[in-house]
Amino acid sequence: MIGIFYVVSNMAILSTINLYEAIFMRTFQNYFASYESMFLSVNKVADPAYAMSILFPVAASVNTPLGADILVVTVITEWLNTLLKWVLMEDRPFWWVREQGAVLRAPDLRQTPLTCETGPGSPSGHVMGSAAVLFALMRWVTANFIDKSSELTHKQKKRRRLLLWIVVLAALVLVSLSRIFVAAHFPHQCLLGAVLGLMLGHVLTDRGKWSLREWWRGAPRSRLFLVSLALIATSAGAYLLQMALGIDPQWSVRLAFKWCRNPEFVHVVTTPLFSSVRVCGASLGFAMASPIKLRSDLKFYPVLGVAMVTMMVVSLQMLKDLIPTANAVMFYVCQFFLYATLPFLLLFIVPVIASLYKVKED
Repeated sequence: MIGIFYVVSNMAILSTINLYEAIFMRTFQNYFASYESMFLSVNKVADPAYAMSILFPVAASVNTPLGADILVVTVITEWLNTLLKWVLMEDRPFWWVREQGAVLRAPDLRQTPLTCETGPGSPSGHVMGSAAVLFALMRWVTANFIDKSSELTHKQKKRRRLLLWIVVLAALVLVSLSRIFVAAHFPHQCLLGAVLGLMLGHVLTDRGKWSLREWWRGAPRSRLFLVSLALIATSAGAYLLQMALGIDPQWSVRLAFKWCRNPEFVHVVTTPLFSSVRVCGASLGFAMASPIKLRSDLKFYPVLGVAMVTMMVVSLQMLKDLIPTANAVMFYVCQFFLYATLPFLLLFIVPVIASLYKVKED
């Protein structure tokens, strides 16, 4: 009895929080309506899929360690984000206001082409992924252009680190506001995503006692292969456990279709299942390309690296367009292997071939 009262009480508190947040979101949408194109652009750039398909290849084409950092934080962040969404099972604003509107008199929210995402709402994947990637980029810039500089004084280095933090936090605020504007997340879901993303960025890419960066960079292929299998097993287990408990893993997808004003705004790539397939495939590809430390010091012409990466990414995109969509199992299997191929090509094949060409030229 006490447990039931506790659950009901928490649900009532969350509903009250959601209501006040929805009122703020509606006011925010009205006040900044003329900035819709800007917020939509920020949403697209902050998409976790963008980090894996665009940012990771760009970074890997010029610097293998940086590309590896971005891939690792993207994979682990998106994997954990999907699991947390399945556990927390929070609503997204655009369907919550329609489900609860009659009872709580929640305001209606504007919908945009990027509103109708299909996963549960908390924590925000866009903000969480952006926070982790931005931390990785900040750490790389600090290590290579600030800490190693002999021309800067200690005070100047401290100021530049502070400036980087200001840029990162400002970017996270902008990403959060863009998610609030399109009614994809409540503010508290964005805040949780930012905190978790920065924590993961530190653990995976920073140096220090609590950092795993040196471990995954030097880990042998067999060990990272086991880690990849653990990620795959955990994702599959979480999906099956929901079904065993009588919870429909696709409940949020159904609500998205129910309350999205335009069915064309709903895309399969936003589903938790697709997200799990993408990151699990990428984790397997990363394991096949390990140990990354062996190629961290390989030097090659950036132009050659960019050319090879561009050719490979375009080729994989052409293959992706040929994946059949009629058979769901075949669709996800093909997506899994395509995302497994990308890290192997960019973190193993490209640096090895490009560095051999550089040695030959020398």
